[in-house]
Amino acid sequence: MPEIVVSSAPPDDMIMAELVCPGAQRKQQPYIHFTMHKSNRETQDCLGNLSRLLNVQNKDLSVCGTKDKRAVTVQRVCLKRGARNLVGVWRTVNGIKLGRRTEKSAVEERGERGCRIGDLEYSNEYLDLGMLKGNHFGITLR
Repeated sequence: MPEIVVSSAPPDDMIMAELVCPGAQRKQQPYIHFTMHKSNRETQDCLGNLSRLLNVQNKDLSVCGTKDKRAVTVQRVCLKRGARNLVGVWRTVNGIKLGRRTEKSAVEERGERGCRIGDLEYSNEYLDLGMLKGNHFGITLR
């Protein structure tokens, strides 16, 4: 039977839960994929900030392609997992572990340094440059 692990959070905040299956440690997937949302930042700049927050080397993070600096963009990122879990990565990147923010403010407010993450999942596949299938553009004329 699966076990649910709930992060500690005050009752008025959003609660993050992660479903853990028995024996999952034996078949641990080596990567965590997530969606990075960035505003007016270069991809490498955001990845450098994420690597600093997660205390990993830059080469432990990869993307399928680079995005425009002068835009609001989203893209998938791959993190070499190590001993990390989804909730821990999300809380660390959003400043919750360091006490700078609550889980509720991390969801509702703009990300630190114009970058935030979501839609985390474990994966067996590595993402690398050139694996991008295409882009979708929404252009606003002013």
